[in-house]
Amino acid sequence: MAQTQKFKVMVVIKDNHGVSRTIYPIIEAGTDLEAKRIAIAQYPNGDVRTVSKIN
Repeated sequence: MAQTQKFKVMVVIKDNHGVSRTIYPIIEAGTDLEAKRIAIAQYPNGDVRTVSKIN
């Protein structure tokens, strides 16, 4: 079984009125690149900014 780590991803979502909000979902993945890909898939209308590892 592959070892996974937890990553906190910053996602900026803009609604129809131009109001943007920032969310920080925690994603379990093998690498930071994989965590970014998962975040992009989960939030297709969002802008994935940063990925940081949580201990």
